[in-house]
Amino acid sequence: MRSFLWAALFLLATLALLASAQPSVTALEPEAEVLGLAVSGNHLAAVYANGTLATYELPLLTPVCSARWNLGAVKPVGGGAVEGGLAVFVLSNGTVVAFNPASCSVAWKAELPGGRLERAVVGGRWVVAVAKYGYSTEKGSLELDRVLVYDVVLRALTFKVDRNSDIRLVYAFDVKVSGNLLLLVGIDTTCEICRLTDTYVVVYNLSTFERVFAERIGECKADLRGSALLAARVEDGTGFMSNLLTGARWEFKVGSRIADARVSGGEGYVLAQQPEGGVA
Repeated sequence: MRSFLWAALFLLATLALLASAQPSVTALEPEAEVLGLAVSGNHLAAVYANGTLATYELPLLTPVCSARWNLGAVKPVGGGAVEGGLAVFVLSNGTVVAFNPASCSVAWKAELPGGRLERAVVGGRWVVAVAKYGYSTEKGSLELDRVLVYDVVLRALTFKVDRNSDIRLVYAFDVKVSGNLLLLVGIDTTCEICRLTDTYVVVYNLSTFERVFAERIGECKADLRGSALLAARVEDGTGFMSNLLTGARWEFKVGSRIADARVSGGEGYVLAQQPEGGVA
């Protein structure tokens, strides 16, 4: 009997430990549509369709504060944390709003010129936005892309990439920021089918405005973390991993269509589509 009790206690203790080790899920069910999310430290900020800005403490999503924004037809196109413990939302009309996630009070605002903003990435010192602007040709008017870089420390627009840049930009397919480096995947022509062969990957140093890497790869997925750059062609999985500091480069071929590429901890990972429709 005693051995049975000890066995039962051991089993209960084991089950308790397993239960405590299981990840928990906290759900938030807002009453309005969520237009944008941003994480800053241990705070999650959300902008709702009714104009409410609300922040929640992670991981339990405990309400912290809220404020009312007059958005009208404007929508967030990106958000994230910046230096100084602030969070930022970038709006489609070019407004950058920095606020304190602990009080929901606006710290400062800035206006990005250059057209309607389509998307933006925010990280550390930088706000990088892709703007649409009109360009007239003999065949009519086109909408082209312009990449705008805003320095939250200097509170100024410090860098831009468009059709007048040393490497001409017509359309931006992807932008990412890692530290002081900007990764841009783009193309320099309006030819749609040329995306398969003419898409390029460029990395700029935002502190010095220098181009540290440029290569025409074709339609691809790319990622940048620290000095590690990963790029793989969508069509056949041909790609490379490069160290931008040392120049070391490792080339590979997956042999399948690529759905995504990511760098983490100095290692590169690609998500490949299998012929049967699965992924690997």
